[in-house]
Amino acid sequence: MKHLGNNTTVLRICLVLSIAVFCSCGVKSEKASLRTSLPQGAVDIAAVPVGLTATPGSGQVTLTWTASTGATTYNLYVSTAGAPTAASTLISDVSPGYVHNGLTNGTTYFYAVTAVNAGGMSALSNPVSATPVDIPASPTDLTAVVSSGQVTLTWSLSPGASAYNLYVSTDGAPTLASTKLANAASGYVHDGLTNDVTYYYAVTAINDGGESALSVPVSATPVATPTAPTNLAAVAGADQFTLTWDPVPGAASYNLYFGTAGSQVTKVNGVSSGYTRDGLTSGTTYYVSVSAVNASGEATSQSLAVSTIQ
Repeated sequence: MKHLGNNTTVLRICLVLSIAVFCSCGVKSEKASLRTSLPQGAVDIAAVPVGLTATPGSGQVTLTWTASTGATTYNLYVSTAGAPTAASTLISDVSPGYVHNGLTNGTTYFYAVTAVNAGGMSALSNPVSATPVDIPASPTDLTAVVSSGQVTLTWSLSPGASAYNLYVSTDGAPTLASTKLANAASGYVHDGLTNDVTYYYAVTAINDGGESALSVPVSATPVATPTAPTNLAAVAGADQFTLTWDPVPGAASYNLYFGTAGSQVTKVNGVSSGYTRDGLTSGTTYYVSVSAVNASGEATSQSLAVSTIQ
């Protein structure tokens, strides 16, 4: 302590406190300052990071968080036995977006992060966890079934897949740069297509580990459903009839339907104009129709009554 005058004492400390001290004779002392602050040049410790998220991949986890004001770097703590502590494995001098790789798929990893600056290190953030997984195998058995203006796609499911992506092209086998139909499922109907244009497809399986390689590609060409045959005519014999009709544009084949009144209808696939049906009963009336068929469907003509000769 330092004495000033007969009755005045001033305690000099680094905390600021304005004190007016008067001696008994009415003489005012020096003003002393007492204040709460850091030493000159000291830095506040950065705030605890927030928004920590962990995104798993195959053999890795990507970690992001909101930057803390004043932080110059960050320390990441990791554990496989629950929420990390300051004694857990330390990965120092990291930044948001850090990829922790070389991990074991199927193992759960727990993370917390601290902010660091010249003032020291913050407390640990709220912990998060993530489990890396294997990338699923490529789907198999991709098939494409056409109809007018659309293609229906099915495939065998890949174990461990959480979703699938379809890739489509009109210029040959698709690549990952082709048009993507995300989050598709087996049985997906790709519609709004142009008939008579060939579309190529491949599918991938996805999960938290990533995306598989493309499947074996398939192609399909949607076509318009054909119109029904016209000008159906028949020439009857004793136990047979011969049918003719006009060809239908876009038809891949024709089917014959015939039977007597009240009887079960008989179907004959893959007939052509000029077809003769024999082995019939003489003097019997048969009701006959012909359909045009292609990959998109079938259209049937009006029924024609044909009587065999007695």
